Amino acid sequence: MLGYMASTPGRVTDSINRWELQPYRNRSFRKLSLGNKQRVGLAGVFQHQPQLIVLDEPTNALDPMGIVTLRTVVKEQAAAGCGVVVSSHHLDEVAAIAHRIVVVNSGRIITELSPTTPQLEKPFLSGHSCRRSIKRQCKQLGDKLGEFLCHLFVTRR
Repeated sequence: MLGYMASTPGRVTDSINRWELQPYRNRSFRKLSLGNKQRVGLAGVFQHQPQLIVLDEPTNALDPMGIVTLRTVVKEQAAAGCGVVVSSHHLDEVAAIAHRIVVVNSGRIITELSPTTPQLEKPFLSGHSCRRSIKRQCKQLGDKLGEFLCHLFVTRR
């Protein structure tokens, strides 16, 4: 499963163990669940100890244990000097691993948030039913993003 990506057998075994893929070791990749496919991909990315890692929605389809493993590995890699960029719509997940959160819309940086701020989503989903009130709260994140979130909130209600 991971053998084609590794330079040494020890790294493959370590990756399989770290990402809890032992039960699927001899199974075809195509027959794995989406969550286990995600684990295989992440195991392959991290086993080479790269200098830069870019992850797009890395928690997609992962079970809670996979998410904990991902957080641990990302923090270890960052502590070892690896640059890690995570693209996600889940601010709570990003906050669990980030030291800096940047909100980007249409290729432009809209704002920067602190990962230590409790309830990062609160400005977006405060529960107000009035479109004007939501728009005012979202205004700090930029006009385009605020309009999008207001539209999303009103149409999903």
